Amino acid sequence: MRAAFVTLAIACVFAAAPWSLAQAPSPASPTAARDSDTPQKRHVRFSFTLQNSGAHPIEQATFSTYAPVRLTSYQRVESLATSLPAEVQADALGNQVLQVRLDTLAPYAARIITVDAELIVTDKPRALPGSDATAALFTRPERYIESDHPKLKEIARTLRAESAMATAQNTFTWVRRGLSQTGFTAEDRGALRALEDKAGDCTEHAYLFVALMRANGIPARALGGYLAAESGLLRPHDYHNWAEFYADGLWQLADPHQGNFARNARKYVATRVLSSLVPSALGAAHRYAAAGPGLRVTMN
Repeated sequence: MRAAFVTLAIACVFAAAPWSLAQAPSPASPTAARDSDTPQKRHVRFSFTLQNSGAHPIEQATFSTYAPVRLTSYQRVESLATSLPAEVQADALGNQVLQVRLDTLAPYAARIITVDAELIVTDKPRALPGSDATAALFTRPERYIESDHPKLKEIARTLRAESAMATAQNTFTWVRRGLSQTGFTAEDRGALRALEDKAGDCTEHAYLFVALMRANGIPARALGGYLAAESGLLRPHDYHNWAEFYADGLWQLADPHQGNFARNARKYVATRVLSSLVPSALGAAHRYAAAGPGLRVTMN
């Protein structure tokens, strides 16, 4: 039986810049890999299996997951739909959390929740309302982003240039050349640890870039989400972390791990702005969290 979907209302405040639409080019098209100033439609889907692994019913199980960020300079959510009723919770960073409550989950039973999102994406950043005021939040040191540490401040001084964009380019190049890439590590280690180890996964590349930018007084932040060049299914191994910096009134993409600087932004689906400065509904979880004795969750 085909699952019934619940469409969730999204209240968006759109940027003043126009978002005229174009269909995404075919993967075989020679223009598919080029940066484009024309926003494009993107449909993404992701799903989870919620299973009772025990011999007793689970009463009032709860599952929460990040949905795509409502509005960034590269991404706008047009609609969300879920196969099970879900409540949308938004925080001050623009993150959206979908929360599903199950009254009873029978022994060894499983439920699947599927999320569909219609997005508008672009390679060229758009100005966002109120960005100048909120950008100051992302100049402070915080957990994993130790921008006030003397070692980081010393390196940041050597990377400072006449403009925020030039400083970002210097910082991007320094992080990309200075850190070797490790495989995925479940533990968040932070910018200072990455500097000391001279290595890290995508998370540490993003944290170190952000910390060095903040040490130079330039707003920067880490993001989490998925690499998805086309419409389709978001899979667990597509999860990725990258950074943005604020220059010339725009949030610009910087991903030293993947070698992308202010380009290829439409290949990224942002599901979370990472910051310990604002409480997260999911706590320390990067993607999803569940509550219920014996409840096991798998992203499909």
